[in-house]
Parts: sequence; C-alpha cells; structure tokens
Amino acid sequence: MTLRCVCSGVWENDRSKANHAPVVIVNESSAGPEPLLLEPVAGSEVLLDASQNYDPDGDELMFTWFVYKEVTSAQQDIQWIVPDLQWDVVEDAQKPKGSVICVKIPPPAECAVDLVNGQAVEKGQAFHLILQLEDNGVPRMTTYKRVILQTTNPQLLGGTGKAFSTFTEVVESRGET
Repeated sequence: MTLRCVCSGVWENDRSKANHAPVVIVNESSAGPEPLLLEPVAGSEVLLDASQNYDPDGDELMFTWFVYKEVTSAQQDIQWIVPDLQWDVVEDAQKPKGSVICVKIPPPAECAVDLVNGQAVEKGQAFHLILQLEDNGVPRMTTYKRVILQTTNPQLLGGTGKAFSTFTEVVESRGET
C-alpha cells in the first residue's frame, strides 16, 4: 500500500483525495504531451481553441499563453529575427475565459524569407506557443501544451531579392540596430 501526504500533513492512502493535473487539449489534439503542429499561411490568422480542457477534480482552470521565442530563433542556421506574434483572446460566454485565442501570423516578408539571400521560401519560421493550464486545487497543478505554427508561403510572397553578405547587413536593413 502506498501512502500519500495530503497538504494538511496527514498521510492518506486514497488517490481520489489527491489533486490531479489538468488535461490539456488544443484544437482537438490528443491529451498527451506531444505538441500540436499546424501549418498556417504567412499573413493569415489561426484560431487556437483550448476549451475542451478539463480538470479531473473539477477545479477551476486558468489559461496562460506565451511564445517560446528562444526555440523559434534557435532553429535556423543563423539566429533568425523573430517577429512578435500577436493574438487576441476570443470572448465566448460558453467557453472558459482565455481558452480561445486568434493568432495573427506575421506576413511573408517577416517570417517566410531567407534572410541572407532575400528569397521567399515555402516553409518559413516555426513559432512555438505554449499553453500553461493551471488549476486552483491544493496543491496547484500545472500542465503545458506546445503548439507549433510552421508558417507556409505557397505563393512565395515577400521576397526582397536582395542578397546580404553578413547577418549584420540583414539587421541593419530592417532598422533593428
């Protein structure tokens, strides 16, 4: 028999009395730890719906979305300039607050161009968003879900055609010095 400590300091062997982590589902993804991969077109909008999430204990859930910029910028041969990802919370009285967001994917010139040669690319940056889902049980439990937005540019829009010799030239051309 396994004993578990309930926060009052009393050891308990009943699993049903322990707090359990929330279950995270985004856009009908699996409830497991694997990320959700979507391929939006650069310049479009993507709806991320996490309203199917639930807490096994019935605790209230709090939704926090954030961009994992470090992994987005580190996935290229050179440190790619990561444009800010914007989103709005979609208000719906039938769904928990913060569970649905509309993400605005940057235009092709910002996320689907090879920065060195200035050519448009079919697959641009992959933005990594994290949903942090926390319950209000005791102790508080948190579950995370990664959503990868692999931008596409099927019409090869946004290319500058300008080749650069150094990454410094790329940054200077964008006014980011």
